[in-house]
Amino acid sequence: MNILLCNDSYYPVLDGVVLTVKNYGYYLNKKDSTCSLITVGYPNYKEIDKFKIFRTKSIKLPNNFLIWRIPLPILKRKDKRILNETTYDLIHTHSPFTIGRLGLRYAKKKNIPIITTFHSKYYQDFLSVTHSKFISKILLKYIIKYYNKCNYVWTVNESTALTLREYGYKGNIEIMPNGVDKVTLNNKTIKDIKNKYLLKKRDNILLFVGQLNFKKNIKLIFDALSLYKKKDNNFKLIMVGIGEDEKQIKVLAKKLNIINNIIFTGKISAREELMAIYHIADIFVFPSVYDNAPLVVREAAMFKTPSIVVKNAGASERIIDNVNGFLCKADPISLYKTIIKALSNKKQLKTIGINASKTIPILWKDIIDKVYLRYKEIINEFKNKG
Repeated sequence: MNILLCNDSYYPVLDGVVLTVKNYGYYLNKKDSTCSLITVGYPNYKEIDKFKIFRTKSIKLPNNFLIWRIPLPILKRKDKRILNETTYDLIHTHSPFTIGRLGLRYAKKKNIPIITTFHSKYYQDFLSVTHSKFISKILLKYIIKYYNKCNYVWTVNESTALTLREYGYKGNIEIMPNGVDKVTLNNKTIKDIKNKYLLKKRDNILLFVGQLNFKKNIKLIFDALSLYKKKDNNFKLIMVGIGEDEKQIKVLAKKLNIINNIIFTGKISAREELMAIYHIADIFVFPSVYDNAPLVVREAAMFKTPSIVVKNAGASERIIDNVNGFLCKADPISLYKTIIKALSNKKQLKTIGINASKTIPILWKDIIDKVYLRYKEIINEFKNKG
């Protein structure tokens, strides 16, 4: 089985979708299959993956968008020739834009099935860039046309499927969840992280991992912690990530007088270091209502660190309040009270963390086993239709 993946972003950019695509490529190539990827090109970037990656030409976005680049539907002549000469059995895209549409054209030209996975709340993305509901709705219709042209549409959970329905897609939807990697930590790594960030035993350690962007509801975290600080100043919030709102976020932290309680780590590329931070944290605070199925909640659970998330948000799927995590309302007082509840009973918190590790994470290896079997079924279904 020969699979071609397509996505408009990839390393050196890192987010949940990039990690998903990386794990598809890695684990599919360990099975009885070959998997390649078409993605955006970055000048002078050296590949770290062992599977074949085709990079398109690209243009740089404005500085406020960090290192993101816009892919162009232009490949090197050699790569274009290889793609045209290679027989693929199936194409799986993870974005409805330039490279996703490259995949769609290739699938139609070669008469092979195409799957696409819907990951993001695109309307909110469009609105944050255009500041126009009218333009955002037009762009939404543009991407829905794309999903209508694909043979199979997947989402990562029920919440994501509901979002896609709200956007106007009426076709069949299959749920194929994301997974997490199993990482074994050693005591030295954990000790090094504690020393690096000067973490003290008496400190309660809260953690946020994600883009430093206000759409992640970071202001809600800060407002809640400004209330919590009046009760207990022995806490640290570790914030892992970079983002376009980083400067404004630090200004807000100073304004609320919690800047000295926050550790901004910047981007962490070393997975073992990030996993050690998950392990050290007492609680993972992720009140985003933007994210559909955040991998970070599952990664935290892998290390017995329960999450506080907003009730009925995409991140809340699989979480039962006070059993394997904590649910709050999307307001500072509710989050503040939930933080107090979570940290006031460390014995119960430990039990909830253990429950989280048993019920929330699914290993990528197990997910890709299901993906592989479904790919085979789809290839046969498509052949029989023909």
